[in-house]
Amino acid sequence: MSKTWVVVPTCLPIVLRHCHRCASERFRTNGKFRVDANHRLLDAWLLALCSECGDTTEPTVLQRMNVRSVR
Repeated sequence: MSKTWVVVPTCLPIVLRHCHRCASERFRTNGKFRVDANHRLLDAWLLALCSECGDTTEPTVLQRMNVRSVR
């Protein structure tokens, strides 16, 4: 009897990056993102807040991707 396993994330990732305001190294995400479209090209960033001071950062998810190549 074979089993099929499905891997599903249970929480959003913690971004490890230095904060410019308070020197903390952890940013938390809440699932929000920012998208910019220029004709047929897309840019997308994940919005993350510093766990200490609340400063924001935007790690790049997609950069100059053709609209038709995004699933």
